[in-house]
Amino acid sequence: MFSGGSDHTHMGFSHKLSAVVLVVLFWTGALLADLQSDIKRILADRLLQKTTTAVEVVRLAEKPGDCQVIYERNSRAPLTPASNMKILTTSAALHVLTPQFRFRTMLVRHDDDLVIWGDGDPSLGDAELMETIGWSQTAVFDDWAIQLKKRQIATVRNIVVDDSIYDQEFLHPRWEKHQFTPSGAEVGGLNFAANTIEFTVQRKGDKVSWLTKPATSYVRVATNTVSAGQKNTVILGRLPATNDFSLRGTIDSASVFSATIHDPGLYAGNVLSELLKSREIAVSGEVVRDLQSRQKYASADAATRDQLWQVLCIFETPLPAVITRCNKDSMNVYAES
Repeated sequence: MFSGGSDHTHMGFSHKLSAVVLVVLFWTGALLADLQSDIKRILADRLLQKTTTAVEVVRLAEKPGDCQVIYERNSRAPLTPASNMKILTTSAALHVLTPQFRFRTMLVRHDDDLVIWGDGDPSLGDAELMETIGWSQTAVFDDWAIQLKKRQIATVRNIVVDDSIYDQEFLHPRWEKHQFTPSGAEVGGLNFAANTIEFTVQRKGDKVSWLTKPATSYVRVATNTVSAGQKNTVILGRLPATNDFSLRGTIDSASVFSATIHDPGLYAGNVLSELLKSREIAVSGEVVRDLQSRQKYASADAATRDQLWQVLCIFETPLPAVITRCNKDSMNVYAES
């Protein structure tokens, strides 16, 4: 819901959070024996015979030294964490940040520039999540455009991105450089659309066309050799560290593909810039990055802040809503954020 006042935009969710319990508490002797027997039976299943499994069940206590290992098998084996690691990640987030924490993405005016202060929120522009509350993918940016018009701001210079809350290493150095599926999306201090873009490739007669969601010139199809055919064999690719995409193969009927983008912060900035222009708000400059913007604001005295800075809009997302989406749908970019 959109609320007035200081132009806070709140993502109002009423999800019932489900807790996944990893620890077995207060087992009687008989129940403990049953638990151990059940685990052994599961691990003996023929479907697991060619896998490596590691299990540790612990009874928690107030003092770590009093915790009791109830069952253990290969628990020190150095295995690659799978999606169940998200349970630990999000539990740590709840413990450190508390359930009351909210990600806050802010739109600030500085001179004639619009500045976006990212807060690491992975939900901004997440189309699937937006649909659950009846919002469009660009609903937040649409609201920002409305707020600018209410303030009679019809022209801005640059769209400035400050995503300094996280570092600028968007892709882990050990990750596969050609990891272009949504599960391998880059992560930044300002994210948008789960840092992916959706391509729809369609055919009309012998003519093949494509469009993206969101619609943006931030990405470029550098190579397109898709032709009409009797099968859908389209392959979508992207050059590492760029937003140059390639399309090749044949198409019989419309097909939809999702791929990751490079540099999430500038992606968000460009989508906002293009949306403002479409709402008849002129952007005379460029989309640029300034990693010192937030720091300059924080270090300025009150008089300077009032004179040079104006907080226009704030978008907040509750941590429980992020965790629900992260764990229920196993969203890697959410867990990383």
